[in-house]
Amino acid sequence: MEYYYLTANNQEQGPISEDNLIQLAQSGKINNSTPVRNTMVRTFKDAEKVPCLKGSLKGEVEFTDNKAEVANNLHRSASMIQPPKINYRLMAFFLDCLVIGLLIIVSYNLTSNLSSVLDSSHLNPFFLGTCVAIPILYYGITLGYKAQSFGFWFFGIMVIRGEGAPVLVGRAAFAAFFFLLTFPLAPVLIYIFNKGLHESFAGIRVVNVKMG
Repeated sequence: MEYYYLTANNQEQGPISEDNLIQLAQSGKINNSTPVRNTMVRTFKDAEKVPCLKGSLKGEVEFTDNKAEVANNLHRSASMIQPPKINYRLMAFFLDCLVIGLLIIVSYNLTSNLSSVLDSSHLNPFFLGTCVAIPILYYGITLGYKAQSFGFWFFGIMVIRGEGAPVLVGRAAFAAFFFLLTFPLAPVLIYIFNKGLHESFAGIRVVNVKMG
């Protein structure tokens, strides 16, 4: 199979052999987002989606653990278990923030109905308490029971412990608590290290379980 690729200034290069394409990826001349196509199709796609370049692209995160055991524990094929993509993780993070925000708005409306029962000195602390409790319950229940929050499910991500062991509610809630403590730094740390401090503290990890 021979391939074409686009340079940074959108010039098409090729055709080149699969071996030469892999060498360009290993040298860094082709990166994850470089448009690549084979000679049989006219549509380009990102190099990270080309099967023969898997593991050859510079900066690509390798799954160094026992993938077979993780796949077996998750009841999936080994080809479906991949390191989490940073863009998926960040989008899942913001989607979960949206869900949590909506839950807090609902909580605020319900709390407002208690104004006839509680005075302001008790009402405000009560609302603040719900703002803390909601994300802990949200992540504790969704990750503890299903290993996926809504954002994780939407982008094909799962949270696991060790080689695929379930996280369970207690550990998930513990991770959610530290997530709140490091919330302002969470997206930055995920972008840089592909892992948040709350995951390290709780001993959990995130994997991508979609094909491709």
